Amino acid sequence: MTTQSLEQALAAVEQIQAQDEEVQMEAPPTRHPVDGQVHLVGGLVELTGLVDTATVRELNGRDEETISKSPNVAKAMITILNLGIETIGGKVPDQDAIDSLLAADRDLLLMKIREITFGAELESVMACPFCNEESEITLDLSEDIPVEYLEDPVRDRNFTVALRNGGVAEVRLPTGITQKNLASSVGTKTVAELNTLMLYGCVRSIDGRDVLDISQILAMGIADRNAIAEELTKRTPGPQWTDVSKDCPNCGEEVPLPLSADALFRL
Repeated sequence: MTTQSLEQALAAVEQIQAQDEEVQMEAPPTRHPVDGQVHLVGGLVELTGLVDTATVRELNGRDEETISKSPNVAKAMITILNLGIETIGGKVPDQDAIDSLLAADRDLLLMKIREITFGAELESVMACPFCNEESEITLDLSEDIPVEYLEDPVRDRNFTVALRNGGVAEVRLPTGITQKNLASSVGTKTVAELNTLMLYGCVRSIDGRDVLDISQILAMGIADRNAIAEELTKRTPGPQWTDVSKDCPNCGEEVPLPLSADALFRL
């Protein structure tokens, strides 16, 4: 309870005593009006159709202890998701459903879990490259971070990339399964090795041949690997972390403030 709310409560008690009658005190306003409802950017494609809604809940002390045991930030983000997601499509999801969500949806859900747990405001320090001044700023997660949705949630999760040899790679947007594989390798593999794992999780076929072994990704030319990685970055929906910006309070210039999902939580 804040000092202000404590003083208000004490004043109400004094009024009750002075009037010598029972008075029903109003409940204090909630910290932030977030109901936990989330409209997914891609959703899950099931036999019964597209599931594009989810709910999240506020994290508590038990959750905090569980999260603190995560060996790295990437695994902590996965733990937060598993704890914070309440329903997908109105049903309590199993692990397969959570893992099958697009990485973009998982980022959006992380943002909503953070919002419902701590509020929408995220404090940061801006180093302005125009006036060379540092300023304390506040980002509003619900307003300052743009979110892109797939136009066609079924078709747009898959696409093709032209290869240098004239062939084509069939690619799908990354899911939680790919994220989990990457999280297990953080700190033990190089950037190039992590890129291989990411491509292995996203490239479905090369020149009509299904990708069944990671050796097929390793055999790809670097230029083709880079082209696929760039197309994945360009097409990824959800929170657009690199598009975040804020006007400098000193000079008024717009300053880029690129974020990531893990920056939402102080771990």
